[in-house]
Amino acid sequence: MELFYLEDFKKRLEAYPQIGWRECRGCIYVDPKSETNFEVAVCINDFTSAIFCEGWRRDLDDLEDLFKCFLFVLSPQARLKVDSKGSKDFRWALQSRKGDEWVTESKKGALFYPFWKKMITRYLQNEYDF
Repeated sequence: MELFYLEDFKKRLEAYPQIGWRECRGCIYVDPKSETNFEVAVCINDFTSAIFCEGWRRDLDDLEDLFKCFLFVLSPQARLKVDSKGSKDFRWALQSRKGDEWVTESKKGALFYPFWKKMITRYLQNEYDF
């Protein structure tokens, strides 16, 4: 089942030749093109299928939903808000564009980080246009 699911995901990718991707151990990776982009990974195994954007993660059981989310996070309609303390990223928020505003759709955070250090926020955004 796992291999068929991953093969089906890769088959769907064939319709998007502009996406440069690589496969490693049951995961599809799209590397950032620049420092203002973020890595996207889709991992499919016997236990879960999930999409990863740096420290943000979403588990999705449906292949169609997984692929739609994958395309969304690669598009300019999504961005990742990353909060850091010191040199440690500790909070990630996936945001979507609604008109002229950015709306947080989902957040993930790390349990341990240097809370006493100054917080820095940066925004990362991919540039694939579909």
